[in-house]
Amino acid sequence: MKLDRTKLSVVDFRDSHDKEYWMKLSPEGRLQALQIHRQAAYGKPNASGRLQRVLEIAERT
Repeated sequence: MKLDRTKLSVVDFRDSHDKEYWMKLSPEGRLQALQIHRQAAYGKPNASGRLQRVLEIAERT
């Protein structure tokens, strides 16, 4: 997948009508769109892996 960066624009989310579109999508649809955006930003091999763990459970002594 190749991203055409000439077709992108940056807008304030509050001024956009996109919020209505995203709210109409199911949670699964939003996650699927998120995965597509991750692949476009980081490349498929880097975005296909699992998310990195950021917390660990530590035993108190």
